[in-house]
Amino acid sequence: FLKLVGADRIEKVTFSPDGTQLLGVDVDGVRCKIEALPNDPDLLTSLTSHKVDVTVLPAQESSGLSDLAGSLIFPAVLF
Repeated sequence: FLKLVGADRIEKVTFSPDGTQLLGVDVDGVRCKIEALPNDPDLLTSLTSHKVDVTVLPAQESSGLSDLAGSLIFPAVLF
């Protein structure tokens, strides 16, 4: 993966909310998934210096009764 980044073959990278996984897309549209990222403090610098579009997925909020109650109450407040 790092060789592809260095060769400017990766266009876009999306990190998981916890930063332990990523999904990369190369210039041909081929996806590559890395499920166990090494602890590399220079990874983000390398990606940005090679003009890779970097995004991080937002953390998922807890689901359950509070979400259901909130989704029912909010529309009721509007009317």
